[in-house]
Amino acid sequence: MSTLLRLPVVVAVLAAGLSQVHPVYAEKETSSLQVITASDYARAEKFLRWNKDKSIKNDEVKHHWIGDTDTFWYTRDTDNGKQTVIFNAATGKKGPAFDHAHVAGLLAKAADAEIDPNELNVQAYMPDAPTPL
Repeated sequence: MSTLLRLPVVVAVLAAGLSQVHPVYAEKETSSLQVITASDYARAEKFLRWNKDKSIKNDEVKHHWIGDTDTFWYTRDTDNGKQTVIFNAATGKKGPAFDHAHVAGLLAKAADAEIDPNELNVQAYMPDAPTPL
């Protein structure tokens, strides 16, 4: 008998054995069914990714290691916009990666346009000092 044909038999034997050993694995008989209402669906819908993202900030952080150091940078959402942060994993220290207002001012002057320091879209960052924190 091939391994694939034996697999359902092994699973069935294990399930039967587990139901005798531990009550959690035993089948439960239910005499009543719970009715799911439209309000139940609406409440559950709040936890879908596209709705969760509106109320939870920074649940996924895309970090970028800086060379062979213990330091990395990432961009996070704040109440005012975005902030690029530098973090030293060895010391636990973190802070703004740079002066956002100063950089926005330099960019605004070069581009002859208004640049919001809270909306800088940082794609790459390399500090002058090897480990700035």
